[in-house]
Amino acid sequence: MLLRWYFRLFVWARFLWHVPRMDIAYALMHPDRTGHIGFQSRTGYAFAPLLLAQRVLLAGTIANRIFFDGAALPEFKLLVFTFVAAVLAAVLAPLLVFICRFRVRNVRGCASTVTFRNATSTSSRRSGCAA
Repeated sequence: MLLRWYFRLFVWARFLWHVPRMDIAYALMHPDRTGHIGFQSRTGYAFAPLLLAQRVLLAGTIANRIFFDGAALPEFKLLVFTFVAAVLAAVLAPLLVFICRFRVRNVRGCASTVTFRNATSTSSRRSGCAA
């Protein structure tokens, strides 16, 4: 069952890897504030069953060691921290492929806004770009 979820995660990451390389007109000033690709904001919710299953497996492993091997709960601090970081990175890291693309477009957009602002001598600062 978990292998299917891992496969879904792989397909999702591959899809997200290819999206920025497509010739898509991102609308950076779109009201959803995500460049008109707001569907990605729900990635964490979509993979919640995978995260739940992984947490249950970890809790079972820790409980087994505590009850039958006599281990103490504080011994598992590093394991739990590493597990949480790895699982969250696996689910949310594929979203990082958009950072460079949006950063370049944001810089270009700010440059054109500043140029337009200087040409029209308007003092409006609503775009969030520094003049």
